[in-house]
Amino acid sequence: VVNTILKEADLFCPNSVRINFTIYHWDTLKAVLKQTATKILLLTNPHNPTGKVFSDDELKHIVALCQQYNVFIISDDIHKDIVYQKAAYTPVTEFTTKNVVLCCSATKTFNTPGLIGAYLFEPEAELREMFLCELKQKNALSSASILGIESQMAAYNTGSDYLVQLITYLQNNFDYLSTFLKSQLPEIRFKQPEATYLAWMDVSQLGLTAEKLQDRLVNTGRVGIMSGTTYGDSHYLRMNIACPISKLQEGLKRMEYGIRS
Repeated sequence: VVNTILKEADLFCPNSVRINFTIYHWDTLKAVLKQTATKILLLTNPHNPTGKVFSDDELKHIVALCQQYNVFIISDDIHKDIVYQKAAYTPVTEFTTKNVVLCCSATKTFNTPGLIGAYLFEPEAELREMFLCELKQKNALSSASILGIESQMAAYNTGSDYLVQLITYLQNNFDYLSTFLKSQLPEIRFKQPEATYLAWMDVSQLGLTAEKLQDRLVNTGRVGIMSGTTYGDSHYLRMNIACPISKLQEGLKRMEYGIRS
């Protein structure tokens, strides 16, 4: 859930979000935040890779802890548009306008990362001006990509019908994935996410190390699926299902072949 920056090292709160989207280890989070070296909390909402959408109560709790220990919040909300019916997204800035910045982009939702566009919402005017000054002084950045600006404006102003169709398509892909796993690979535990187009799959019952599983997937099944080791848990795979269902079907067949061989 969080990753606090300490010089060149990262401090993590391990196992904070599980496959059922429940947050555990609030005491661990508190212990990390109260350390004097902890200055920033990196929050991802909706969460990558689990697909969890933080509830209002959870966000309020996080904000209260950060305020208690004077920790600045940087919230990455790039998946905020891709939320399914059973969940409701709320930005952390609904609960605080102090010591917080929200980072976002339309590029995930509308598949336009090549146009290079992102934006920050910083409620405090003084801090916003300081940030812009730092960009200019250190990185010589005085303006954003014109194509990035225009593409994001067009997407947000005219893309609502597309977004509805996208979420419906992604939901169908997740339904297919769930059915396939239950039928063909019941050892893999999977709960459909509340948001994002990422499937966070528990493969611990396969009895394979992360290295062995990757070897079977890549070299036998000829399919690439990201190992959970990238996110700190080798018992998971992260699969991107934002693709034509025909490609998903082929990928799942290859995954099954690699695992069963």
